[in-house]
Amino acid sequence: MNQKGLVSVVLPVYNGERFLSEAIESILRQSYPNFELIVINDGSIDGTGSILSKYLGVDSRVKVIEQENKGIVSALNEGISRSKGEYIARMDADDIAYSNRLEEQVNFLERNSDYVLVGSFYKILGTDKLVTVPCGDLDCRALLLFTSCLAHPTAMFRRSTIAKHKLCYDKNLQYVEDYDLWVRIARFGKIGNVPKALLAYRLHGNQITQTKKDLIADRYLNVVLQSMEGNGFGHLYEKYHNFYRLVTNTNTSLYKALVALLLVIFMFFKDRKLSNRKYVLRYILRVWGSFLKSKVVPNK
Repeated sequence: MNQKGLVSVVLPVYNGERFLSEAIESILRQSYPNFELIVINDGSIDGTGSILSKYLGVDSRVKVIEQENKGIVSALNEGISRSKGEYIARMDADDIAYSNRLEEQVNFLERNSDYVLVGSFYKILGTDKLVTVPCGDLDCRALLLFTSCLAHPTAMFRRSTIAKHKLCYDKNLQYVEDYDLWVRIARFGKIGNVPKALLAYRLHGNQITQTKKDLIADRYLNVVLQSMEGNGFGHLYEKYHNFYRLVTNTNTSLYKALVALLLVIFMFFKDRKLSNRKYVLRYILRVWGSFLKSKVVPNK
């Protein structure tokens, strides 16, 4: 039986001893006290287990699930399946939640019963950089055609929505599992972001191999197709697919990429069904900017 107002914070971790304590402490310091923190230890072989044992004896709201290493998607689904809260909040093992995070997001969902998913702005840890994202439902949906409209570790969603519609993270879409879930959740209610920073996000310099980049691109485009078709823009997918493939290939000539850019902008902006065009344009130009940067600053 769900407890009214209980938030289940789901935190998967694999070999996260370096920053795990900071992440846990940031949840234990929340101004909203009615939560359970479910940490899924995904077969860590460092000191993660010892850190978790310490917290089990300190706060009864901390619950630990031990499993063999199966990856983040499996860990997330396991944590959600064991949770009891009315709301599910995501948290990463290396980020820091601001003390008002849960309170702000619960208040938002309590005030807006038609919203099923909410995120927030966030800051880059160690800097003053504020990352903003669309806030209203229509703006979020415009961006969701192409990419995730909220940062995964800022997300909070209603248990009732995922239970009723049997939703979970897709194990076949690791690396884009959040974007995929948001696309499916958005079919059943509004989505948005609280317009203030509620989390400090830690950037890592881990390199991704080209093989993994190709895999991620394939899975990403899979979700884009699902999103576009679900929102009545399936007829535009081929143009966007061609554009994305060209500008994520550093061997593409500037001329060819520019033609693809102009074509995709023209195709999307002449479609009268597309509202909130500024977020669409901003995203397409961001992808284009990354391509230009790769031409000016070659990969080492």
